[in-house]
Amino acid sequence: MRKMLCCLFCICFTMYGYTQTDSVPKKKEKKISLTGLPMVSFDPSKGTGFGAMGMAFFKLYPDAKPSSVYLMGKYTTLGNWGVGVMAQLFFSQDKYRISLGGGYMNNDFQTYEDTAGGQVEIPYNNHGGFFFASPSILLWNKFYVGTGVQTFRSHLDIDYPDPQPDSISTTWMNSLALTAMYDSKDSPYNATKGMNGILRANFFPEWFDNEGTYYKIHAEYNYYTHVIDSSFVLAARACANIGLGGIPFQAQTYIGGRDIRGYTKGEYRGDQTYDAQAELRWNFYRRWGCVGFFGVAMAVSPGNVSPFLTVGGLGMRFMVVPKYKINIGVDGSLGKDDWGVYFRITE
Repeated sequence: MRKMLCCLFCICFTMYGYTQTDSVPKKKEKKISLTGLPMVSFDPSKGTGFGAMGMAFFKLYPDAKPSSVYLMGKYTTLGNWGVGVMAQLFFSQDKYRISLGGGYMNNDFQTYEDTAGGQVEIPYNNHGGFFFASPSILLWNKFYVGTGVQTFRSHLDIDYPDPQPDSISTTWMNSLALTAMYDSKDSPYNATKGMNGILRANFFPEWFDNEGTYYKIHAEYNYYTHVIDSSFVLAARACANIGLGGIPFQAQTYIGGRDIRGYTKGEYRGDQTYDAQAELRWNFYRRWGCVGFFGVAMAVSPGNVSPFLTVGGLGMRFMVVPKYKINIGVDGSLGKDDWGVYFRITE
């Protein structure tokens, strides 16, 4: 409870600062909107997380959607940390888009393995630098096609129980990608109507310094609409991550993170994951809002299928940059024998 109050205090402190600045008359509209926010989170696997994010919002062209640049850093009490910079750029008349970023992360986590004596927790550490870039072009009527590249140098140390020796490896995970996307959302950061569908195929060839050749396919569909009145928004999402070929441990997907909140242990992972969820957002007073959400998920590997996993939770929101509809908030989520508290920026 004290950790939850700490999260809410940090968020409310930030909100108070923005509320005060709103009362100052603006002589002219700024070309770049700058903001900085604290980042506080908690989950039983990684502990309490503290960090900060600096953000810049601007338009590259008068008729373009707002672009953004994020600079962030975070540390948890159990030794996880990361730093990174990311950008989402929109060009004139939304004909071109580019997403890119890079950084470094250190992740102490765990996986689980079934043995004759029951399920065993296996700790591991994975750290390394990453970079990605994904440009796309408008082909026709809100339909985009694009390419991409991503690279991650992974240092993996798996601490198997004695007498089994530890596994230590350093590998590259480099991919080329093709993307198709349809996007009719009314906002890139806080949509209230429209839809967004993405199909991305990542190719990890052996000749690109990978340990063998494998493929990963990501498909998602997001839908937004008003319900009851304009203060209520229903957001629905379905997502699939499909790995084909000899998927290494580092490239597997696990149930959790900000997509399916409420699973923090890394217990359910596999070559493939599937999830669906719905969220009802209510802007109940000026810049204040709340959300309620429910979702289902499952993980699949050869010879192993996870149980059908459900999750639900509630959250609060505050719009810190009304000009670009930028929300911050905190969510509490409850999964199957698991839970988490999440600090969120944008929707």
